[in-house]
Amino acid sequence: MNLNGPFPIYDMSINILATWEAHSLSNIGNNGSTITYGRKQVLHNGIVVDSCSGNIIKHFFFASVVNYLAAYGQPLCKPCASGDSQHFAGYLHYPLLQNEELDLSMNNILQKCASCDLCGFLITTKKKERRKKEVIIDEENIDEFTFRQGVSKDSLIRISNVLALPNKQFETPQFLTRRGDETGNGQIPMTVNVRSGMYAYMIRYLAYGVGADIKFRKLYIKDEEERLKRHVAALNTLRDIIITPVGAMTARMSPHLTALKGVIFIVPKVGSAPTMSGLDENFIERSQRMTSDNLFVYTFDSVDSFYSLMNEIIKYSYPAKPAGE
Repeated sequence: MNLNGPFPIYDMSINILATWEAHSLSNIGNNGSTITYGRKQVLHNGIVVDSCSGNIIKHFFFASVVNYLAAYGQPLCKPCASGDSQHFAGYLHYPLLQNEELDLSMNNILQKCASCDLCGFLITTKKKERRKKEVIIDEENIDEFTFRQGVSKDSLIRISNVLALPNKQFETPQFLTRRGDETGNGQIPMTVNVRSGMYAYMIRYLAYGVGADIKFRKLYIKDEEERLKRHVAALNTLRDIIITPVGAMTARMSPHLTALKGVIFIVPKVGSAPTMSGLDENFIERSQRMTSDNLFVYTFDSVDSFYSLMNEIIKYSYPAKPAGE
């Protein structure tokens, strides 16, 4: 597929092998001590490797994409605009104005908030419940709570856990102090395990779901220009969070990204983009043998080649429609 002309993306995956030096992007806490422990994961063969949670990357995706959406003039609900990770469900805890009703329909939510459209949301069903007052004599002696129909949309961004290559990971304890008051009293000594290594992770982006209910394949945002703006915001954010690794302690321990290679799969029509883990040392070579009429493979071997490739995809691609639309 030629990247120099408009082309649709139904589904895509970015399969990454990155080298991060001196980071502490994802931790499990201190276990009641003054030592901050890094996150670990046991592989199928029993080997323990360094790990970073995909969940923390997803939170940073949300924090970043709202900036692009706002810059492109896309609507944001109050919870998303204020950084509330509950998304539209945050309204359930906001006081309503007099005579104001909260429209919790899928159409209203997708029209009112581009961030909820991309990152997903969950509003649970509140079922009718009956409660005895004292002794039930007739129906008038039964209270009924208000019924609320649940509505939800899964995130269009799917991020795996980040796993270090078993033979390419190292850890160094660093002694730090947290400043006390202005006289220096109350300083808290702490030890942070700073890690370096080569890390594999995968990201999927379900582009067909922009402006749509992906469960029922119904398109609510009919204006293709508006869908394109949301699509471009998502791709820009994905590019940014890969070339600028995100996670915990980046204010004082932002990692050095010294190498980046991988594969981008693009599916233009109905289908699923495969994912290939960088834990397999031959994942790029294997990926290049997977091309078909509905699967296109693009490789990158450096930070700059990835950046250029993503910019081409951002410039020329547009979101495909759900099947049946």
